[in-house]
Amino acid sequence: FFSPHAMSTRHGLAILCGLGRKVRPWAPARTFAQAAAAPQLSIGVSAMSVYVPRLRVRLEDWCQWTGNDWGKVRTVVGKSFRMPSSHENLYTMAANAVVKLIIQNDIDPREIGFLGLGTESSTDNAAGAVIVLGMVNTALDSLGLPRMPRSCEVPEFKHA
Repeated sequence: FFSPHAMSTRHGLAILCGLGRKVRPWAPARTFAQAAAAPQLSIGVSAMSVYVPRLRVRLEDWCQWTGNDWGKVRTVVGKSFRMPSSHENLYTMAANAVVKLIIQNDIDPREIGFLGLGTESSTDNAAGAVIVLGMVNTALDSLGLPRMPRSCEVPEFKHA
């Protein structure tokens, strides 16, 4: 399985989950030794990739522009925040994080069967995460890598 989650309008985060050797849970072992020798399914987070937009707004400057109290903002929020440029959105940031994760972990895109997008908001409730799949495949094409399969599930999860 492959599952990027936590895409927000400020960053793209891809998380690789549940990679491992497949087992057949319906084929019971006859002895304890056979069960111990059987391949085990590796479940959990195997790798992460983050895409952070280049543009950064310093909150001290923002407080000067807006008249907000810098001390309070620094304590509650922090020193700065990132924001997407005019050609970036949650889908492009998610796609960048996914491609980076595929390349850094030498993953065969043809083996990916699930691409989940977690977001607080989306730009098009009709299309959703399938847009990310198309962007990832376009990027993979340009890198000379195989595409993710059309059978890959691409749900979108909203967290707000």
